[in-house]
Amino acid sequence: MKKFLIIFILFLIPASILLYYKYAKDREKTFDKNNLFTFFPNQIDEEISDSSMLSSCFSQKFTYFGHGAQIYAFLSEDGKTVLKLFKAKHIHPNKILRWIRSTFFASKMKEMTRQKRWVDKFYATCKRYQLAWNHLRPETCLVYLHFEKTNLPNLTCTLLDKNKTVTLDLNKYPFILQKRAILVPEYLTTLIQQGNLQKAESAVKDLRSFLIERTRKGFTDPRQSYRINFGYFDDKPVQIDIGKLYYYDGSFEQEVDRLQKNLDLWLMKYYPELLLLKG
Repeated sequence: MKKFLIIFILFLIPASILLYYKYAKDREKTFDKNNLFTFFPNQIDEEISDSSMLSSCFSQKFTYFGHGAQIYAFLSEDGKTVLKLFKAKHIHPNKILRWIRSTFFASKMKEMTRQKRWVDKFYATCKRYQLAWNHLRPETCLVYLHFEKTNLPNLTCTLLDKNKTVTLDLNKYPFILQKRAILVPEYLTTLIQQGNLQKAESAVKDLRSFLIERTRKGFTDPRQSYRINFGYFDDKPVQIDIGKLYYYDGSFEQEVDRLQKNLDLWLMKYYPELLLLKG
């Protein structure tokens, strides 16, 4: 009996942790209004965005659309605009594992250092969005950058997330507005399923040209995730996640060759039928 009890306990503990981990992972996919940056980068040299369109934009409700490591994303009712809010912390969803890490493996100084790195990353991301606003606005679908605290009227936004409704005064938060694009896999898959292989091949050719022109303007990024970072707006390629964008002043030919090879590898894995056409 005692042996059975020990076996049962040894099974119950990891099973409970796994169940809780799944629960916590599901919670990670929801919006937490207490995990938003409420201070601003203060890196803007000029008034870079026109606030006149905000009133009509935020007369709509925005529904939770997804999240990344740094961002919560919400989609407007008309499906045309994406609101991006910055996470204040990148917290592991499992409180037990977080407690174990902080108790046994991380000193308070290490936790402070980790949070400072997260804040520095926020500042760096804001700088990159400003770069895109100044130099690649159409190519990144940017509509508005709110990187300075304001006191604008009608900037209250209603956010919907599953069964809860949250109202925020966006004057108090840094945020980004972008036109909604169709992600590259969704766009290409839809064309292929419709039997429109010629248009899909043209879309790949346009994506190659997009990468070339972006490099010609002096910008690139270390890696390209075509699954989530690039898309199509009005049938034109765009980059919707620009958190790794940077100035590039190296060899134009070498960088273009690197980008094209990366695209080839991705196409070979997911859309080999579209690898036939190269721009």
